[in-house]
Amino acid sequence: PALAAFTPSTPSGSFTATLTLTGASGWPDDADTRVITWYDPPVADAGSDITTCTGTAAIAMTGATANGNYSGNPTWSGGAGLGSWTQNADPALATFTPTTPSGSFTATLTLTGANGCPDDIDTRLITWATPPVANAGTDITTCTGMAPIPMTGATASGDYSGNPIWSGGGGSGTWTQNADPALATFTPTVASGSFTATLTLTGAGGCPDDADTRLVTWGTQPVADAGSDITTCTGMAPIPMVGASASGTYTGNPDWSGGATLGTWIQNADPALATFTPTVESGSFTATLSLTGTNGCSDASDTRIVTWGTQPVADAGSDIVSCTGTLPIPMAGATASGTYSGNPDWSGGAGLGSWTQNADPALATFTPTVASGSFTATLTLTGINGC
Repeated sequence: PALAAFTPSTPSGSFTATLTLTGASGWPDDADTRVITWYDPPVADAGSDITTCTGTAAIAMTGATANGNYSGNPTWSGGAGLGSWTQNADPALATFTPTTPSGSFTATLTLTGANGCPDDIDTRLITWATPPVANAGTDITTCTGMAPIPMTGATASGDYSGNPIWSGGGGSGTWTQNADPALATFTPTVASGSFTATLTLTGAGGCPDDADTRLVTWGTQPVADAGSDITTCTGMAPIPMVGASASGTYTGNPDWSGGATLGTWIQNADPALATFTPTVESGSFTATLSLTGTNGCSDASDTRIVTWGTQPVADAGSDIVSCTGTLPIPMAGATASGTYSGNPDWSGGAGLGSWTQNADPALATFTPTVASGSFTATLTLTGINGC
């Protein structure tokens, strides 16, 4: 009877087994019993490894199972110092709540065997991280020319691999990357420009990448050079602003101003080609060249004095023959035009008489001191304003 076997058809059970002997040669039958109890051994299945980008949120042990005969609840362990467990009769509903934003450990699922069955364990790797957050910062507008532009105000948080990476501005300059995105710099190779800079973080620990943008605009301080003062004897012809220049970053055209009521301006993108056309024969004023700064740059201006005149013309008039003795002889018919300084000046006749000058050369007189004589009188105008 010891070699007889009972093969269960259920995973566990219990019954009373009876061993019977049929008596022979007048002996009565005999029987005896024993209780037979059997169980399936416990099987712990911790499930596949978990990688999640949920930060310090609770991580469910999805996929875990517990089978067979065991006592109490399935028990999870591991991750000491990294978080805490919430156990459950269904091991898949147990959770681990991290107390750190990222980490990794081996979690062990333990089943305590019952009814003569041994314990069983299984493990899974749990890895968690916090989503990366790229903050490129506010837009930058700076008037620093081709000096490096720091990415002040940028931040990178969460879990990412490698360094934060700035990109953009191809053909306009070069990047110097830094583990701290706020310390990265863009160095322009052109005097002014604008582009969208992108800060990219490469996600790690199961987290996706993240990116953010900011607009970077730079310029070079405009410089207005009005040129040296102009003095010209061109009357009411246009006066070009030769020698003027405009550099740096500015909006619109250079703008000339000044000389109101004295003439009109014709502006030009090249300030040296702008002209002032006088509406009066002579004058002088301070001309101002103005540049309107852009890309974070301030305005700029410079001045020059513009002075012009009309070539003076002295007309002494026709010859005078007079029978007036020593009476004053007026210079009738003489004229003075154009731009000159002081009064018209008559000369000549030294030793023969004296002059009385006048702002109107026709009203000047020569008074002889001799009864008769002849000389050549000269009318002189002293040019001014470049004449």
